[in-house]
Amino acid sequence: MGRAQTVRWIGVLTLLAILALAVSTQAQMVPVASGSMVNGAASAWLVQAQPGATATFLVGVTDDGTQAQVDRARGIVDKLQRRIEVNRLLRERADRNQAALQGFIQAQGLGSEITAVQAYAAFNGFSITATQQAVNALRAWNRVSSIELDTPIQLDVPMAGTQEAQVNAVEWNINKIGADRVQTELNINGAGITIGGLDSGVRSTHEALRDNYKCRGGSNTNCWLDAISGQTTPYDDNNHGTHTMGTSVGTNGIGVAPGAQWIACKAFNAAGSGNQTDILECFDWFLAPGGSAANAPDVVNNSWGSSNGSNTAYQQAVTNWVNAGIYPAFSNGNSGPSCNTVGSPASYSNAVGTGATDINDVIASFSSRGPSPFGPSKPDLSAPGVNVRSSVASSDTAYSSFNGTSMAAPHVTGLVAMLLQANPSLTIDQLTANMKTNALGIAATGCNSSGVPNNIYGSGRIRAYESVLAAQGGTPPPTPTPGPVLPTPTPGPVPPTPTPAPAPPAAPSNLSAGAVSSTQINLTWTDNSTTESGFRIERCQGRFCSNFAEIATVGAGVTSFQNTGLSPRSVYSYRVRAFNSAGNSGYTNVATARTPR
Repeated sequence: MGRAQTVRWIGVLTLLAILALAVSTQAQMVPVASGSMVNGAASAWLVQAQPGATATFLVGVTDDGTQAQVDRARGIVDKLQRRIEVNRLLRERADRNQAALQGFIQAQGLGSEITAVQAYAAFNGFSITATQQAVNALRAWNRVSSIELDTPIQLDVPMAGTQEAQVNAVEWNINKIGADRVQTELNINGAGITIGGLDSGVRSTHEALRDNYKCRGGSNTNCWLDAISGQTTPYDDNNHGTHTMGTSVGTNGIGVAPGAQWIACKAFNAAGSGNQTDILECFDWFLAPGGSAANAPDVVNNSWGSSNGSNTAYQQAVTNWVNAGIYPAFSNGNSGPSCNTVGSPASYSNAVGTGATDINDVIASFSSRGPSPFGPSKPDLSAPGVNVRSSVASSDTAYSSFNGTSMAAPHVTGLVAMLLQANPSLTIDQLTANMKTNALGIAATGCNSSGVPNNIYGSGRIRAYESVLAAQGGTPPPTPTPGPVLPTPTPGPVPPTPTPAPAPPAAPSNLSAGAVSSTQINLTWTDNSTTESGFRIERCQGRFCSNFAEIATVGAGVTSFQNTGLSPRSVYSYRVRAFNSAGNSGYTNVATARTPR
């Protein structure tokens, strides 16, 4: 796993011991609780674990009041300021959780029992790879609210479909929902909107996807994260992520919103498996890709889920996406036709789950049904999910037809992009209400429901043309009233030009970090000055870290550095600035990389 805030404890035990001696006996006293909630899988592991054996656990932390502040930040009207504030509050909480955990480990003398920790932002807690002794100690810590064994989630393997005939030079599903009419008649194609994909990755060189990859031709830092193996260039070793992204934004008639740009986080491996910790790392990354909330996507497609609709592991993370204005689109699951089969997170009341229909608007037999264990009708919406042809990762010109609710969700994702281009002021709740109101209602009886909406089709199959027309009917913002025209001031005498004082160099830019082995990360950047004496390279450990320290300097004109001697499975963040006799320049962007296993 490896990731933001990962800390390697082996090798710092001596330092911890020295620090522990400096802490008073009273400070070392740790208040304990009677026991925190431990799920069944974690309890079973603790019972049978051999001495010295380790496993990775997801540990929830009691709320310190931050979540209420983040929830209130949802009311900030300006989208960028809202995202910045949400990200700031969540990162500061992650820093506090990590500091408290480090203090606990030090006080309890558990350094040798723990190999890695990772604090999260979207989720109030951390993951820890540790022994039975360390986990039992955490059970008694009054800051811990839950402990779960990190378990894998398997992508629903898409079923092979058959190719349907195109309609008006686009795939049948694009025509069915009216996305082609929106593109040609309303001139709306998602332009200006960013779509994220949390999946198995994306083949960024595919002919249908390369032109609207947001970081095409530049550094991938702001547009790509590989939570599995830390590769710095987008790829897909499974096909799933390339197929779903193609339906959202692909050109050549396969995508709903081909004018939108895309970014991606890989949390699922070649076998379609992803751990909860990998997925949570992606939740965090989408809040601030490349370290900046300005890079956050407007909507993220999630064609994955746990078959257990009651699983709450991602509930707070979804809530914080919504707080940041990131639309949470999910597939409903492929466990139908039985009732009560909706997966999670699609089952959450604030996530939008999509069921799958065929070319005749009939629900697919495999499409999971509601109701949700949390109360609302599910799915929320339906979209084409049978015989959907889209891009795949085997080559830059490869396409295949698949069946699954994984294929349905990207239609909703693409429609959200169209709606936001048509009316950028729409909130997440308004976007969902628009799509539900304008869907083709399909009445059905069963699964404790009847009429529309119901627990089979939800509010019905989406209709892009009707939805976008409705969005365009919103009241545009008022045109500002021009102020008075002021007279042009009479220019005064031109003062003599002073001799300029020596100035610090211009700041470098485009810092990129990439792991080349389990112990080495290479850096590159752009030199924007001709007056520097050299560059200072600073590093800290973790994705949200702020305690940067200088680790090296290089000479003028040098634009690369090899950082060796690092720990495997660890995350490091870097920044660089130029210097000369007049002082230091500003910093580059922060670039982060994770060394592989």
